[in-house]
Amino acid sequence: GRTLELWIDRLALAESGNRARLVHRDRDGQLYYGCLQFHAKTFRVYVRRFHLLPTSSRAEMMNRIYDCAFQKRLALLMIRDDPENWKHWRRTVEKRVGMPPADADQ
Repeated sequence: GRTLELWIDRLALAESGNRARLVHRDRDGQLYYGCLQFHAKTFRVYVRRFHLLPTSSRAEMMNRIYDCAFQKRLALLMIRDDPENWKHWRRTVEKRVGMPPADADQ
């Protein structure tokens, strides 16, 4: 439902201030990209799993990591596929935005 989309909007605001081009090195030393601060490998795994860019090279795929609407669509698919996928944003969810709505599987 729309409530999950609104939750993802709040998540992006908390993660990055909704900034599509933000790149952040976390305390684990890893780089996180875009408005939802995806790790590159996580982004690629889920883009492939949902066949979102079936003919794209890795470089083309990584260009899309800066597309906020694309990241939000991916997050929506991830949480609808498995509601436990909120854990990719565990710290932000637990400390700032709260759990995704229960209708995430709708």
